[in-house]
Amino acid sequence: MPDAVETAFPHLTPLIGGASLAFVGGQADDARLDALLQGLARGSGDPDPVRRWRALEWTDRMVLEEEPPALPDSLDRLVWGRWFGATGDLEVWREADRFRWRFVGDTGSVPELRDGDADAFAADPTLRVRSIDRSAYLWATEDARVATATADSLRLLTPRAAPTMLIYREYMDRGSVAAVRYLEIRPASPGSARSSGG
Repeated sequence: MPDAVETAFPHLTPLIGGASLAFVGGQADDARLDALLQGLARGSGDPDPVRRWRALEWTDRMVLEEEPPALPDSLDRLVWGRWFGATGDLEVWREADRFRWRFVGDTGSVPELRDGDADAFAADPTLRVRSIDRSAYLWATEDARVATATADSLRLLTPRAAPTMLIYREYMDRGSVAAVRYLEIRPASPGSARSSGG
């Protein structure tokens, strides 16, 4: 018999644990970041790997690219980055002279962990989450960096500049969002927004 949550909210998945899902993270200098990305490139051999898309923000610009190279040309002014695809989502952000990173994705695509890295499911083997897929439109904004990146993605996906959507997955622990995993960017189709926020 399904539990009360599954009955009341059929769009939620059953409980998921660490056997198939990874929440890991840590700190990284430039060399470690390069190693993380190279590891993701090898991944599990999935034809749609973690590095299918990347979104990067420097102090002066942003980019959103499909099938990009691993590392950007310059990390000096990079403040945030995200590489994602069907098998996982790697997010990095700058803290002083280092980066912090976190990966949410399939266990077969987990980057090699080192001393000091954290693994949420190893820290709490009883942790179980539910997921729901959502979508959001990507619109140009008054921020020139965001507008340029969004416009570039529109040209990349559809010559006629149809609306573009980010497809993402929320993982919830007892009703609170524990993690968000970007899945893909694609042209919007009629009725394709699947969340109240999209």
